Amino acid sequence: GLSDTVAEAGPAVVISFVLAAITCIFTAFSFAELGSAIPVSGSSYSFAYAALGERTAFLVGWCLMLEYGVSVSAVAVGWSQYVNELLNSLIGWELPAAVSAGPGDGGVINLPAVVVIAMAATLLVRGVRESATATAAMAVLKIGILLAFCVIAFTAFQDDNLVPFAGHGLGGITAGASLAFFSYIGFDAITTAGEEVKNPRRNIPIAILICIGVVTLLYCAVALSAIGALGADAVSDRPAALSLVVNQVTDSSVGGGIIAFGAVVAIAS
Repeated sequence: GLSDTVAEAGPAVVISFVLAAITCIFTAFSFAELGSAIPVSGSSYSFAYAALGERTAFLVGWCLMLEYGVSVSAVAVGWSQYVNELLNSLIGWELPAAVSAGPGDGGVINLPAVVVIAMAATLLVRGVRESATATAAMAVLKIGILLAFCVIAFTAFQDDNLVPFAGHGLGGITAGASLAFFSYIGFDAITTAGEEVKNPRRNIPIAILICIGVVTLLYCAVALSAIGALGADAVSDRPAALSLVVNQVTDSSVGGGIIAFGAVVAIAS
């Protein structure tokens, strides 16, 4: 999450996101080229099958399963943190760590994470149309939440909170970039709908590059506004960091609760 990346890079986390974006662009160009040249469903599996044969495609397919499994699990853990923040804002109570945290934090099973994964699986089983509509709605909500957060946080922006800008040095920036790279996972999924896209040779490359550009701008703005409002130390290694920032800036738990509610809905996408 953002708080983990800030813990590594400090205010220079914006550079970490840019470095991660540049790294992604090289892969994105490959996906854009393959997606326009082989506009079929299946993404990496289909590309490997067409170029290298079934055995290689079989391995690639299982690697994709592993990638999506790990990334979905990580996002679900982040979702559970905002569920706890929402509960705390509404009723002043949180789920015990044993059923809402990872093993390293004293957890036995993360029930909210299990629930959201089960809900997503159920929605996907119901059909592509329903899941696509829900995903589009939640994506719009997610962008709206991030923009609202930036507006609120920038009202308390102080230049002094960005000093020292790169206190963790180059090592911290590169470590932050490795964590920030996770934020870009998913742009390759655009090519999975190659058969359904109108004019895929043109639209798939454009969609991939726009996706990376928008994500970079949003995350840089969120990181800069959060650190500028409270400082890097206050944001580092904090669960539900966005809600924390809004609570501190507005001096109320209402704003943080709204952010947490929006995150609970939007992260599910």
